[in-house]
This record gives sequence, structure tokens and C-alpha cells, in this order.
Amino acid sequence: MRRTLLILAALTGGCLAGQGAAQDVGEFDLGLGVSSLGLTGELRYRATPKLRYTAMISGAPNYRRKEEAGDIIYDAIAEIRGLSLLADYQLGNSNFHLIGGAFLSGTNVQGQASGNLLIGDTVYNTSIEAEVRFANRVSPILALGYEQALGDRWSLNISGGYIYTNGIEAGLTVTGSNPVDPSDLIEEAEQIESEVGDGYPFITLGVTFRF
Repeated sequence: MRRTLLILAALTGGCLAGQGAAQDVGEFDLGLGVSSLGLTGELRYRATPKLRYTAMISGAPNYRRKEEAGDIIYDAIAEIRGLSLLADYQLGNSNFHLIGGAFLSGTNVQGQASGNLLIGDTVYNTSIEAEVRFANRVSPILALGYEQALGDRWSLNISGGYIYTNGIEAGLTVTGSNPVDPSDLIEEAEQIESEVGDGYPFITLGVTFRF
């Protein structure tokens, strides 16, 4: 499921936005963003001439695909959703700014497999279910953004950064009639977790409208 988790990280990265057209303190922006495979919507508030706060929801339709994790191929379905709370600070008088905050994840991947399965070090004729989610329910985000004004109210922004998820947590449940040694289930879950790193780099593109 490593590929699916990489996709999910790219989607969560869609939260980031930039600094562009001049704004007054107390003004709001509405924004839409796109990452490699998903969309985001956000509301931003300017607290000071250089500091803004952002609340962003992200998500995509559930999708199903075959995913290999450990030594097993799962029929997996991914649920992609989350909320990001961010602050961005303008760097000098430039269009660059530093972005930091947290992503509250509601994302998970569930998979099913059956047949002759290598679980741990033993082959079992059974059925299992796997559930994978980010280890951090709240993941820190750090990024650098750039925003270019497109007239008085519209802005184009691009951001790149890193989200630290602390890897993933995997859980396995036997659904077949043949039992599986618990130690093999633990070993298989640890193997799935070892296939994914502690975090992900990303790049995103979006537009905002000031009102």
C-alpha cells in the first residue's frame, strides 16, 4: 500500500497557499488548490500585514485498486479526507513566505485478501483484512510558498514542503475460518509499516480570491 499512502500525502499537501496581492488586516480569501491527484478548499484570514491563518479541508472520492503490501496483494479502498490549520508569514517584502501548521487526518486505506497467503513466515489458506493509516493523527507541515497577484483580487500560488506523518500504522484481522498465528500477524503488520517512510515532500498549485 506504499503507492496509495504516497498519493494520500500528495493530497494532504494541497493545503498550502501563498502571499500575493496586497491585503488589509481583517480581510478573507477563498482558495481552491490541486495537488497531483486531488482538490482542496480553504478559507484564509489576515491577522497582521504579514501574518495569515488558514483553515483547509481536503479530500477526494473513495477509490479502489490492487495494492501490494508485504508479500500480499490486497483489494484496497482508500478514504481521503482531512483538515489543515496553518499560519503563513511573509518573508520581507517578497512574494515568498514561510508556512507551518498541522494536518488532522481522517485518511485510511482498507484492504482484503484471500487464498494462499504468506503471512509472516508461514503460508495460510485464509482471508484477512488490513487497515492502514498515518501514525500521527496530527501531522506537522512545513513549507515555502510563493504567490503572484492576478489583478486586484485573484492570486496564483505555488508551494512546496514536507509533511511529517511518523510513518504508518497497520492492523491485520483474520476473517477466514483458518486461524493465523498472532506472531505472524504482528510480523506482517511490521513489514507493511517498514515499507513507508516517516514523511513526504510535495508541491501544490492553487488560486485564491479576496473578498
